[in-house]
Amino acid sequence: TSIVDGDTTPIVGDDTDFGSIAVASGSNANIFTIQNTGTANLTLDNPSPYITITGHTADFTLTANPSTPIAASGSTTFTITFDPTTSGLRSASISIANNDSNENPYTFDIQGTGTTPSPEMNVTGNATSIADGDVTPSTADDTNFGSVAEASGSVANTFTIENLGTLDLTLTNPSPYITITGHTADFILTSNPTTPIVASGNTTFTITFDPTVEGTRSATVSIANNDSDENPYNFNIQGFGAGACGQTTLHTADFESGLDGWTDNGTDAARVNNASRSYSNTYSLELRSNSGLGSSMDSPLFDLSTYDKVDFKFFFTAYSVENAENFFIEYSSDSGATWATVSDYICGDVVSKNADYESTTTIYFYGKTSTLLKTNYTFPATTTSQFRVRSDAGDTGDLIYIDNITITGTIYCSPTIGPGGITSNLDLWLKADQLDGFAVGTDGAGVNTWTDNGKGNHAETVVTGLEPVYRNSTARNFNFNPVVDFENNNSTASSDMTYIISDGSRDELKSTAGFNSDDIFVVLMPDPTITTGMIPLDTFCSTDPTGNTQNEDVTGFGYGSYTARFDNELFTYCIGTTSGLNNGYGRTSKNGALDYNQISIINTRHNAAINGIELYLNNTQIGTDISDAADFAVVNDGRFWLGRSQYWNGSFDGRIAEVITYSATNSDVDLTAARNRIQSYLGIKYGITLGTNGTSQDYVDSDGTVIWDQSVNTGYNYDIAGIGRDDASELNQKQSSSVNDATDGSGPIEGVLTIGLTDIYNTNSDNIASNANILNNKEFLMWGNNGIDLNLAAATIAVDMSAGIAGLTTPVTFVGMQRIWKVIEIGGDIGSVKVSIPQNAVRNINPPGDYLMFISNSGIFDPTADYRIMTINGSNIEADYDFDGTKYITFGYAPQVEVVRSIYFDGVVDYVDMEDALDLNPTDFTISAWIKRGASSANTSILSKRDAAYTEGYDYKITSTGRFEMSWKNGTTQTITSDVVIPQDEWHQVAIIYSGGTANLYIDGVLDKTAALTAPVATTQSFYIAAAGKNTPTAYYEGNIDEVRVWNTALTLDQLHYVMNQEIIDSFNFADGSIIPQTITKNEVSSIPWSNLAGYYPMSIYTYTNTNDVSGNSNHGALRNLDTVDRQTAPLPYQSQANGSWTTDATWLNNSVQTLPNTFSIVDGVTPIDWNIVETNHNVTIDTYAGLGRERSVLGLMVSSNELQVNGNTVAGTGNGLTVTHYLKVDGTIDLEGESQLIQTTGSDLDVTSSGTLERDQQG
Repeated sequence: TSIVDGDTTPIVGDDTDFGSIAVASGSNANIFTIQNTGTANLTLDNPSPYITITGHTADFTLTANPSTPIAASGSTTFTITFDPTTSGLRSASISIANNDSNENPYTFDIQGTGTTPSPEMNVTGNATSIADGDVTPSTADDTNFGSVAEASGSVANTFTIENLGTLDLTLTNPSPYITITGHTADFILTSNPTTPIVASGNTTFTITFDPTVEGTRSATVSIANNDSDENPYNFNIQGFGAGACGQTTLHTADFESGLDGWTDNGTDAARVNNASRSYSNTYSLELRSNSGLGSSMDSPLFDLSTYDKVDFKFFFTAYSVENAENFFIEYSSDSGATWATVSDYICGDVVSKNADYESTTTIYFYGKTSTLLKTNYTFPATTTSQFRVRSDAGDTGDLIYIDNITITGTIYCSPTIGPGGITSNLDLWLKADQLDGFAVGTDGAGVNTWTDNGKGNHAETVVTGLEPVYRNSTARNFNFNPVVDFENNNSTASSDMTYIISDGSRDELKSTAGFNSDDIFVVLMPDPTITTGMIPLDTFCSTDPTGNTQNEDVTGFGYGSYTARFDNELFTYCIGTTSGLNNGYGRTSKNGALDYNQISIINTRHNAAINGIELYLNNTQIGTDISDAADFAVVNDGRFWLGRSQYWNGSFDGRIAEVITYSATNSDVDLTAARNRIQSYLGIKYGITLGTNGTSQDYVDSDGTVIWDQSVNTGYNYDIAGIGRDDASELNQKQSSSVNDATDGSGPIEGVLTIGLTDIYNTNSDNIASNANILNNKEFLMWGNNGIDLNLAAATIAVDMSAGIAGLTTPVTFVGMQRIWKVIEIGGDIGSVKVSIPQNAVRNINPPGDYLMFISNSGIFDPTADYRIMTINGSNIEADYDFDGTKYITFGYAPQVEVVRSIYFDGVVDYVDMEDALDLNPTDFTISAWIKRGASSANTSILSKRDAAYTEGYDYKITSTGRFEMSWKNGTTQTITSDVVIPQDEWHQVAIIYSGGTANLYIDGVLDKTAALTAPVATTQSFYIAAAGKNTPTAYYEGNIDEVRVWNTALTLDQLHYVMNQEIIDSFNFADGSIIPQTITKNEVSSIPWSNLAGYYPMSIYTYTNTNDVSGNSNHGALRNLDTVDRQTAPLPYQSQANGSWTTDATWLNNSVQTLPNTFSIVDGVTPIDWNIVETNHNVTIDTYAGLGRERSVLGLMVSSNELQVNGNTVAGTGNGLTVTHYLKVDGTIDLEGESQLIQTTGSDLDVTSSGTLERDQQG
């Protein structure tokens, strides 16, 4: 494959990428061919071996030479062997000088990767890899053990540890090698792995889940090992302890193959074959007349003693039964010796609301369930319980047909987790994010069962075709959480006692128990606009415990024209039936100013006297109209319907996310009590502002700890929302936005801010499943805003960042919207979040560049303010930020200010904060900074990324003895300290270059110390300039700092020298100096990709109160507590300020804080600094200097005006030398007196644009 001249992209396909080779023992030799496709000899011009290799020359060796000349159409070969000396990417450039007129030299880049033989750990479950750090247990990889009976069950899952590496993998903890933390009584290691595990080998271990209590149980598995980047290897596991509760099907009968254990008791009861009168297939039970026992059928006997509820579900039709005739479901606890009536089903005219089924000869089928609660019936601990179906019709022509009987027993659960952590008296808890009791459902699927996480009263369809739709999508979710969507048309709802309309026109769920009037919480949103004249939306309904099943009973609540007992009602709660206005208990809200079409928490609850109901909308009490107070009744453990009422079929059109009932009223003595814990849980989960928007109320966690304090946050109580985790309520809200949804003509004006942990996914469940970053228990990030009109003119805030420096100003401004959000982190350190706002919400602001998010420690946005660049994502603008403590944010832009500055730090409170950024490259890195340390700088941090106690991270500091030191933690402390003390009040560049395990410290480019250090490791601490310790800064540095550079590569010493006295710039994606032109011959840095620069802070570019990261990585630094942006007085470059001798301090600008150019190093006192860059604008003389002798040597020299005179005397035969190693520009005059000489070393350029004069004496 041809390699084009100038190729800089090595690939395996043309052998320029040598691949991965082991450092200790491997090598790879690639042969390259030089072809002469011309008509004359091709000559290789360099001396033998003709090929020049630059870069990592120790790793790439020419092991076979080409020959020259190469005849026309001929070729020759050469071989390069890659034998890496260290791990990581190694690269070099090949150059072949030749006589080809347009390809001389012929160059291309090569590379290879050095690898160190090492183990590589992987863990699988169910043949599926489990990533290190996995926090989302799944049945697919056996980390989710599923549901297991608490009393008697267990499940064992086996996991495999694989070694995918090339060296033995050792499990380093003592036997049994596996550590389990969390619910350790529930997860037991029952089979141990072995160690070591050879390369390409594996071993297994088994964990058995045997739950000790009901509910979700979880643990973390940790495996210590010698894999360098996966130690320890961690993943989470979980299972569900089902305990003894749940539903059991005790009996089914369809009578197709016989009586299925039933007994007919006489001539008026029989199994018959009549397909038209069988609900399914052809057989059913036929009952007629009223001959008592002879008109009945008995079920088999059962032991019901363990059950709290027994449901007798059946389907039937009636033929020619007259009005007021009936049939019964009866129960006997003593094998039929005595019978009690459970249900009485009356025939008549359903439209007249006096019948459970129609008197007709037309066949209509009905679905009914008769329910027995243990609190009302005896369930003996013997097999003596029995059911009977008995007809009480008028004659033998009155026929009842019973089919498809299902008897179900339910053992009530005792929840250990509850809304807001409140489990006492919890009865019903339906939540759409755990549709099956564990997890989210499938978007768009029908819901035939909504599992109750309370006692176990699941909401179900009576028949297929009644399913509401499950929604887990951005279009229909509540605050990113799923809902159950009832798509009924309320205007076509009708009377229906069959409960089996299965044509898809009705969405209904029912349960036989779980409705409690004491305390009800429902999160919902009706879709049609609520009006007083609309056909009602029957929402969550039950039955009057004293009423009959055939009545138009609207116990429960709904919207619109809900009941005849009121007029002009909008939202109503009722008990039982009514005969008209003011008859039957009810309470209603007629307040048309309320928004009933918002996502809301409806709370209906008993009043303190338990003689009436209170109504709350998002904890604001509503509804002052009461009907027939004397008819109030308590409903406990009643049957319920979602989407319909007892008499009217599906009419609720809207979405429901959560339904909760308690069998006792929750304490409301203050806002830390049970009721507000429940509401706070719901408010955070669904983005609901509790109370009045703007004043709101306290939010608390499941312990009652306040996490949003309404009084402390006065002025910021609009659109309250938050993310957080609370295990006692299974809250794990990883992204959130207030669901307040007011708009104006330009777009939304409420609920405009969205925050998500790490990122914002389509749904909260996506964030949980796909985002490895987690919230810890009781960690919350809460926010609200000041409610200021988005349409108000933008505010401009101005700050002088040099107010603390006499005679200097650095004015900066920002233009921001007047709406401000207050964000509070509580309970722990939450990581980086994504902040998003619609672009059309940031009004009256038209930035010339990027939108910015401003962050301040107060609502004033003073000099402590930070910012983040916003990026456009569709119609939104977004930024990432790690909130710590309390912050205030707003949005706008700030003009970028570019000035020539350094920063002075006071050593008390001043520092610059880049947050979690700038981890060091563990293979190669370079850090450099110019510092002028003050008298109080001992034992302080110049730069750091560590915690205050220094248990992790790195520290670039001045020691207690004034020396320069670099250290980092990687299990041990790696340290390198200079021998020389850094002088006070004098600028020096301090640098470290680390490569392949070797660290070198440089002072002003002179090597001071070398040490072998093992690689640094990443940390989540914050990168600070002039302090250390995330959140609790310490080690404050006193003095000036300038030109901070962090590279992800090891600079060569020449490269370090080249940019020491000049700022750096991005020149077509490569690094360059700002003083010396890029095009010079000896530009040592021009081959460094700008992308190798991890962070660069010239301290001269400011966006409001932040110093910009010019690397392009946007790790901008927030100036904390300081207004002392100072003059730049470091030699960048050296500049003259007056006429005088080179060796006179007064000649040079800022001479009181700089050493002389080309002086001796402070490291050893004998090494001259030959790589300074110097600009003169005055008459400067060079004389023989006792220390330096005759020679002055610099890297770059610009004689911009006036004269640089190199003294000497022709008569006396004296003179001085002036050497320029890289670049010379003469716009003034260089006068070589006597025998003085100007020397430009090989490759040093004279700028051809020079307009000055070079004068020399005859011998100069």
